[in-house]
Amino acid sequence: MILNSYSEQMDTHRLILYLEHVEAEATFMLETAAPLNYAAYVQNEVLTRAFERAIATIGEAINKVQPDLEDPYPALPWGKIVGMRNWLVHQYWEIDHQIVWDVVQHHLPALRTEVRRILADLRAPSS
Repeated sequence: MILNSYSEQMDTHRLILYLEHVEAEATFMLETAAPLNYAAYVQNEVLTRAFERAIATIGEAINKVQPDLEDPYPALPWGKIVGMRNWLVHQYWEIDHQIVWDVVQHHLPALRTEVRRILADLRAPSS
């Protein structure tokens, strides 16, 4: 990514910061979930709440970077990620733990991989 001005450098710094939050939350959930099955997850209220919070954090961070990164990185399901955050925050009484678990098991690995690729691009020295 070529940076032409101080403001663009600050914008890149902001994008990196938000994406580092996404990567950290995804890593936390993937590493925590690795030894568990759904039954163990759903029986642990602290863990279910932690995962819900982590997904909400990911959605909020993605919402912040989406305007700058959606076009150059169309592989991410930007709207679905933000939509999941909105569901967790605004429909908190309807949270389905199976959906949260499925997101962690089936969607977070690809999300983390793509976020790491974007971070590498943003950190690459400009020519």
